[in-house]
Amino acid sequence: MGVRRKLNRSESVDREIQHHLDESVDFLMEEGLTREAAEREARRRFGDVHSVRNECQHIAAITERRMMVSAAASSVGRDICHALRMFRRAPTFTATVVLVLAVGIGANVAMFGVTHAALFRALGFPNPDRLVLGRTTLDGRLNPLVSLPDYYDHRDRSESFASLSVIREAALQHTVTGDAEPELVSGVYVSVNLFQTLGVVPAAGRLFTTNDAVPDAANVVMISHAYWQRRFDKASEVIGATIPIDGVEHTITGVTPAGFFFLHDADIWRPLRSVSGRNYYRWIVVGRLAPNVTLQQAQSESDVLAAQLALAYPESNTDKGLLLTPLQEALTEDHGPTLFLLSGAVALVLLIACGNVASLLLARGS
Repeated sequence: MGVRRKLNRSESVDREIQHHLDESVDFLMEEGLTREAAEREARRRFGDVHSVRNECQHIAAITERRMMVSAAASSVGRDICHALRMFRRAPTFTATVVLVLAVGIGANVAMFGVTHAALFRALGFPNPDRLVLGRTTLDGRLNPLVSLPDYYDHRDRSESFASLSVIREAALQHTVTGDAEPELVSGVYVSVNLFQTLGVVPAAGRLFTTNDAVPDAANVVMISHAYWQRRFDKASEVIGATIPIDGVEHTITGVTPAGFFFLHDADIWRPLRSVSGRNYYRWIVVGRLAPNVTLQQAQSESDVLAAQLALAYPESNTDKGLLLTPLQEALTEDHGPTLFLLSGAVALVLLIACGNVASLLLARGS
């Protein structure tokens, strides 16, 4: 449609230019010039035909756009006036139609927002496409959790990851005492490199280091931004201060950035120092692929390591593997079918609403 309109506009400009030249030639011939001489003189007086043509087409396009905008605005204005007149004539009927459509449209907009946020919006971490989730496979069955010894083996032997970390699958409740009122907080154990894996920058203080994971190291803790604001009123001197957690003093090393959330809405984060058996599955593996390493390459290396562990630990690691999945996909795969089903349901609500409105209009028309 746009190409055809542009061609018609170009042909119209060419016709106008040719008509002007023809009139100039006729006038010069009346003054005694031959046709050939008149045509040369007419073109000389007219100037550069190509430049004039482009300028005329540009002006015509602007004029056409302005006319289209004006026509659209006029049409919208007429529609609004008509709607207002209909509302004054039949306020109950109009309000019913608007309410029915509002319910259908509102439900679809809300559901679209939820679906987009859950399935399509990128994770709030740098280069989220490089993040993967590791899950145990046992005889082909998927276990979302991993044992610590298996994690340590993959972390220490793998070359496919810039960083491989773990986070405990469930948050724990801790009692924080001190100068303020005692309170129950949610805490999560993580490997000291989890925040580096995710690419998190602390709002204050520092992240955990490898020294914090040493068994006899001083007890340290990171606190969430919300807890920092709630209990300490965002005081800068909180870094390096100690708080009693379950009766044991812990030094605050850092504060997570505002809005940070990963799997758990935790108040405190504590470094992992424990060791458990290979059949004790309590940890979620999160890794960041090394530069220029694909997920397929990382999975191939993981399969080779799993085979080596099966030979070294046949009682616990036979037919055991580590499945790597993009983090965004893994976090939403359980909710995707449900969300799409709900999206279809609310779309059906909109169709029903449109059908009801059509029925009301037909009934009113008859």
